[in-house]
Amino acid sequence: MTPPERLKAWRLSHEPHLTFAAAGERIGVKHSTWFEWESGNRSPSLEKALQIEDLTDGAVPFESWDFSAEVASTMRRVLSRRDDADETTIDRSPEYVDPRPSQVA
Repeated sequence: MTPPERLKAWRLSHEPHLTFAAAGERIGVKHSTWFEWESGNRSPSLEKALQIEDLTDGAVPFESWDFSAEVASTMRRVLSRRDDADETTIDRSPEYVDPRPSQVA
């Protein structure tokens, strides 16, 4: 089963069936974006693919969208390093703005 087919099957497994808008709202995307993913015209960003896997309890794994499984082990290492880091070195002030560009799916 392809990722779009898995995504559609998950959405339709709910009673009543989730609309594109209701499904998209759960991860912060428009109904048209969800439709594009289900139709296979677009693929989600890594961030959204991870959110989809979380939302679907693994029914649509992020690797199925052609992301490497190595991403998960790299993320574990990064998070572990951050947990081990001295919290005083991380700026968490209210004025802090993440310099990385946000990715919109």
